[in-house]
Amino acid sequence: MAAVVGDLTLLVPMLGLIEPASELQRLERRVQKLEQELSRSRGKLANGEFVNNAPPEVVAQERQRLAEFERTRLGLARHIEQVRALLRERDPGDKGAREQT
Repeated sequence: MAAVVGDLTLLVPMLGLIEPASELQRLERRVQKLEQELSRSRGKLANGEFVNNAPPEVVAQERQRLAEFERTRLGLARHIEQVRALLRERDPGDKGAREQT
């Protein structure tokens, strides 16, 4: 399994180290919170008053936050797919692990 930490990608064999079902739930909760942050940040940047009236460094900081949220979301999506793969390896007949979104 790979995990993104800043600009680094860490590769760690996870089978036997984590409980895949619990990890999947944890990651999905994290994605939900991240989606809220993404929505909030996009809302600010879509607000013309914010963009036109806020100091340029504040707008730039919000754009950086949005980019970081998007990178994190991509990393979480990859991590979720890897955990789902662990679930399939553990129980190849469990269609629920494959079909969960």
